[in-house]
Amino acid sequence: MNSTFTGKKMLLFIPFVIIVFFVFSRLQTTQAVDSESYTIQKTTQIAEIVATSVSKETEVVSAFPVNIASVSTLVKPTPTSFSTILPPLDEFVHEVVDGQAGDVCGLYVPGIAALKVVQQPQGNLGYIDQHDGTATQFQSANDFGAVGLLAHNFLAGRNFFRIKPGQDMILVNGDGSIHHYHVSRIADYQRLSPTDIRSDFLELASNQQLSADQVFGKYYRNAHHLILQTCIDNDGDPDWGVRFIDGDPVQ
Repeated sequence: MNSTFTGKKMLLFIPFVIIVFFVFSRLQTTQAVDSESYTIQKTTQIAEIVATSVSKETEVVSAFPVNIASVSTLVKPTPTSFSTILPPLDEFVHEVVDGQAGDVCGLYVPGIAALKVVQQPQGNLGYIDQHDGTATQFQSANDFGAVGLLAHNFLAGRNFFRIKPGQDMILVNGDGSIHHYHVSRIADYQRLSPTDIRSDFLELASNQQLSADQVFGKYYRNAHHLILQTCIDNDGDPDWGVRFIDGDPVQ
């Protein structure tokens, strides 16, 4: 009688042991998978490709009869990932300030660029600084209360092709004060007569033909706006076109 009862107990106990073993095994497998997934996430890196230019610089020419300086370039950057390791804004401000309240000394575009800003020599409206990481303030824009920044697109200007509508742009003054701008429009223009400094332009988005003076007025005669300008190369033609980025002041 006792032997039979004990046997029945064993028969009931065996399925329980099997179930516990199965559950424990599943838990171990799940932990192993989760651990492996975590390891992959921790060790996987996204490679960043930093574009380098192999082109030689051409002579900067004046492309507009109303003193818009042409930012002559040879290569429009191909779509790629640029390194976006930038200093924090406060650190960048500390690096570029020069104590002159009236000077623009830096441009900071979060996640895209931190550029030192230099001035054109007086009367030299075609001057563009030749150092990477530097933009040049366009004198003629100052006459209308706007800030114009020029850069070669094989140097600092390559960053302009990464800026999108809605982007925040921050100007740094020499006294450390900052001003925020919101990108309201980005427009590309084809120069219809590349060898003619009085060439008309074709706005690519609207297919509208405009004179050089009209293009100048559309951007640089807007007080308190921030305008970025660089050239577009097409099929090896360094004077094919121009890109403008218009930033509205943030109140």
